[in-house]
Amino acid sequence: HRLDRIDWLVAIAMFVGALVVRWPLIERGQTLLHSDEAIVGIMAQDISAGRHYPIYFYGQRYMGALEAYVVAAVAPIFGEPMHALRFAPALFFAMMTAVQYLMLTRWFGRHGGLVGAASLLAASPMMAQWSVSARGGYIEVMAVGTLLLFAYGEWFAARSASPSRGQRFTFGLLIGLGLWINPSIVIFLAPIALHQLLNRPLARVARLGIVN
Repeated sequence: HRLDRIDWLVAIAMFVGALVVRWPLIERGQTLLHSDEAIVGIMAQDISAGRHYPIYFYGQRYMGALEAYVVAAVAPIFGEPMHALRFAPALFFAMMTAVQYLMLTRWFGRHGGLVGAASLLAASPMMAQWSVSARGGYIEVMAVGTLLLFAYGEWFAARSASPSRGQRFTFGLLIGLGLWINPSIVIFLAPIALHQLLNRPLARVARLGIVN
């Protein structure tokens, strides 16, 4: 299915809808506070005050500090710091919902995209909690991983694919961003690598004109 203007408008609606359905959890966020989130909050305060500009989660040598920077960026919008701490991961959840709709619509048609996005919006309580939990980048790496799968399907998956230099650079940037945020991005990279390994011999045969 080729994406058209309606699909992009639906994706925007999905983004907004994801924030709307998560707002009750954002508003009552103090009831879900975890010690890891408190550290992200401290990191965001340090960034806002100009005291420190961390690269990684405090006390770790992995888990990039992207989440803390986003919390610091949205904090001035909210009077309650806890709302900013919840809103930042919810932004990535909303992005993941919109991208998943576009990706699945491209693969399975608009009905498949709607079902996929709806499954995220009506997720289990555990997924709902993690979608507003600033605990070091877990929801962020899922959002970046979804972007990776979408980009790979658009630019690299076809046997006759010839991605541009800009597309290759963007794809590498997404991989680097995912590895910085959380090493668990390998869950998304593994099927991409497997597809490349399986598809490469077929692509060679196709170039030789042996198969269509």
